[in-house]
Amino acid sequence: MHERLRLLWEVFVNTAAKVRKHKEAHPDLYCKNMRCLWRTNGKPCPRHEPEVKPYDVTGAIIAYEQGELDEDGCITLFQHLVDTGLAWQLQGHYGRTAAGLIEAGHITRRSA
Repeated sequence: MHERLRLLWEVFVNTAAKVRKHKEAHPDLYCKNMRCLWRTNGKPCPRHEPEVKPYDVTGAIIAYEQGELDEDGCITLFQHLVDTGLAWQLQGHYGRTAAGLIEAGHITRRSA
């Protein structure tokens, strides 16, 4: 039994050493945490890096309509609506407001 555990430990140590060498050669493929050997292929590590949550457009629209968004929040909302094309699909108010913000230089047109 002890021999088997020793062999398993050797395999683990050798594998970890190989992974560390590979991490040194390709740091962009692994977690940014120095001790973590989790291969992420450029994505956030689920163990150490918080996952980027998608923009909550529904919540932002509700907050906008209730007057709860500050200026930065409104600009972020309308830039998102223009980028996704939703500004032109929602009620006319959103399209007109987006056009006004584009004209004023607060947001930019979606690049084709």
